[in-house]
Amino acid sequence: MAELKRCSGTYGHWVCADKYPDHMVPVSEFGKDSWSKDGIHHYCKACGNYGKTKRHWANCPKHPVTGEWKMNWKSSYAESLGGTRGTPGWQPLLDEAEVVWGMEVSTPMIPKFKSKKPKFNQGLYKSSPAKPRVSTKEVVPKEGPGFVYIFIDEMKVPGWRKIGATRIIDERLQDGNTWGAFTCLYRKEFKRRFEAEAKIFELLDDYRVYSDKEWFKINTDLAIKTIEGMYELS
Repeated sequence: MAELKRCSGTYGHWVCADKYPDHMVPVSEFGKDSWSKDGIHHYCKACGNYGKTKRHWANCPKHPVTGEWKMNWKSSYAESLGGTRGTPGWQPLLDEAEVVWGMEVSTPMIPKFKSKKPKFNQGLYKSSPAKPRVSTKEVVPKEGPGFVYIFIDEMKVPGWRKIGATRIIDERLQDGNTWGAFTCLYRKEFKRRFEAEAKIFELLDDYRVYSDKEWFKINTDLAIKTIEGMYELS
């Protein structure tokens, strides 16, 4: 008899319920998870795919004016330029739409401020000055040893790479997977990780998608060769 495990489902939904109404699913239907005690996920593959799709659309951005999902807006933009899906010229038009999207979405909005009347102490009473607090929290310097990494996100545009610096790779990867589907392609340790990151960003500036983001449209081998060349900081 096959070994069974209870599936926890995702977002309160069980895709496997039709086949396994008691949620007891064969272990072979689960994916591996190095963070769990038994080495496998707490949800089956079918429920995991459902959760990944739901999380993707929940985090998928919308255009601030039209309200369209990003991919739908880009496709409409490419079609407005005369593009046809499935043709060789379709992807370059989508790349152009990505640039236009970035310019439109990143345009700062002018905040609206409302004047509010004070709720109490309208200058009628004087209060004693507050005593300054002495913080007992240890000050940890931002600079220090760590890694420069190259991540790939399956939910992003093909060919994009996320390059950044972190103290612990596994923690950064786990944080990223709360809003994407990341895999670490490469890592290199440095004594001064942020200094190395800044220098790498300077060298790869021509491949950067956004000036204030860690996304680069670059070949992985070229990115690795650039990072490997930072031997003087390692």
